[in-house]
Amino acid sequence: MPDLDQEVQKTKQALVEIDSARAIQEVQAQFVIAKRFPRDTIVAHSRILEACKRPALANEALYAYPRGKKEDGKPNIVSGPSIRLAEVLSQNWGNMQSGVRELAQHDGYSDMQAYALDFESNYRDEKSFTVSHIRATKRGSYKLTDPRDIYELTMNMAQRRKRACILAVIPGDVVEDAVKQCQETQKDEVSQNREDKLRKMVKVFGEIGITPEMIEDYEDKKIADFLPEDIVEMRTIFQSIKEGFTKKEEYFGGQTVTQSEETEKLDKEIKDRPKKISSAKQKEIRSRLNNLKDQLAEDKLDNVGEFCKRYANVLTVNDITEDWLDQIEKKLDEYEENVLEKETEKSGQQSVI
Repeated sequence: MPDLDQEVQKTKQALVEIDSARAIQEVQAQFVIAKRFPRDTIVAHSRILEACKRPALANEALYAYPRGKKEDGKPNIVSGPSIRLAEVLSQNWGNMQSGVRELAQHDGYSDMQAYALDFESNYRDEKSFTVSHIRATKRGSYKLTDPRDIYELTMNMAQRRKRACILAVIPGDVVEDAVKQCQETQKDEVSQNREDKLRKMVKVFGEIGITPEMIEDYEDKKIADFLPEDIVEMRTIFQSIKEGFTKKEEYFGGQTVTQSEETEKLDKEIKDRPKKISSAKQKEIRSRLNNLKDQLAEDKLDNVGEFCKRYANVLTVNDITEDWLDQIEKKLDEYEENVLEKETEKSGQQSVI
């Protein structure tokens, strides 16, 4: 038996050495190729600007964060390239490599590293950091145990460091030109269909509890008077909130709409919606509500639960409309996720006991 264990250990060590040798050879080959086929900076710069003319990229290319305050007391907004734009810069600049890796996984945390390497200049920027296996929610924090949840958390935290590494390698003037081109692309797109973009802007902000009045107060003008650059700025703010770089309270204060207030508004408006959803869809929603009936009965103070309970009554009298179907399904998805988090938290507490 000892001989067998020794043989297994030798085999593992040999495999590690083979993988290490292969990795070294791959990196050496990339250095050789980079020296043999150096980048044309003018062509690379042109490719980057051309990519930034795509509206789909431009709309996700920037994020904003508040830094200090203006004289009127409102936050001073600074914008920068998002991870999406950083990846496009890396792809089109050429002869470079970037990525993230998990160095080690321990009980409760992971040691991570993000890096970017320019094969022509041999310049490398890397950042090492630790990610705790804890997910924070409005109801508190709980420890992650599922490998998939841990992977998603560590990769999400690593993307921001990867972005910083890429931007440290690519020349600053190239990055600035890409940001300006993305802003121009957004302005051009908004100018072509301004009214539609305004409606979509109000809708997406409403989904995170920001009312049109709050948006108008922030920009100090009526939404109807918004210029293309105002819409672009609000898009950038929404992107930063969506990606988790900032919180909505940093821009709009603490007076965001609660789920209960949003529900009351929907209850008032839903009666004026003429188009009914199909009986099959009503049956599906009823089934999901029925599966959550125990939690709905217990969770009296939960805003999402309150939303679901209200619409359970609406569905009973077949008074729900197709216009609000997407919102109702989103609330159900959120509530089901909340229930799953509670069950995970309970099971974690039981295992500790």
